[in-house]
Amino acid sequence: MIDKLDFIEKKYIEIEKKLSDPEIISDQDQYVKLSKEYSEITPIVNKYKEYLDCKNGIEESKDMIEDDGELAEILTEYLANFQIKTDLRHSCFLVAEIGAYL
Repeated sequence: MIDKLDFIEKKYIEIEKKLSDPEIISDQDQYVKLSKEYSEITPIVNKYKEYLDCKNGIEESKDMIEDDGELAEILTEYLANFQIKTDLRHSCFLVAEIGAYL
């Protein structure tokens, strides 16, 4: 699924560039087609970016904890419990929401 989302994100970026191309702008049929496709995949890309931000936040938190031994002892258990609950709730929600667009 991540590969498919990566592909959609690359396509989104490609369409975004094309929409600013003067040749595309002058061809109204192609411009309308690309605009429609862009608007259809925008919610998917936005949710995918939100997922990646959450994933990166978790990784950064883990790195901070690993750098401080005393803090690691205190927070490791808390973060593990919180991460499991948050990941399950958030990931399931994002996967369901992304899946609705695919």
